[in-house]
Amino acid sequence: FTNTFAGTINAPNGTPGTFTNAGTFIKNTSSGQTNVSVPFSSPVGSSIQVDAGTLRLSNSSTLSGASTLAAGTNLAINGTATLNATSTYTGAG
Repeated sequence: FTNTFAGTINAPNGTPGTFTNAGTFIKNTSSGQTNVSVPFSSPVGSSIQVDAGTLRLSNSSTLSGASTLAAGTNLAINGTATLNATSTYTGAG
């Protein structure tokens, strides 16, 4: 999934759901903030790559994969987060 905009990813009509990252979630192109307002899961074998701006996880999150942050970027967690022993964080961000 490549996110090329600043905005919010949410569930339609307020219906709860979970965004499960089964591959690579890439935040690029926009220096703004992308807010994921549904629960976010990044299992073992998946990755988060923040190339521009801020990726904000605003609901419960379970992170087990790899995260790479380019210089000047942010991965912001606002909510309950489970950071499993398999999760890794690299980069200058």
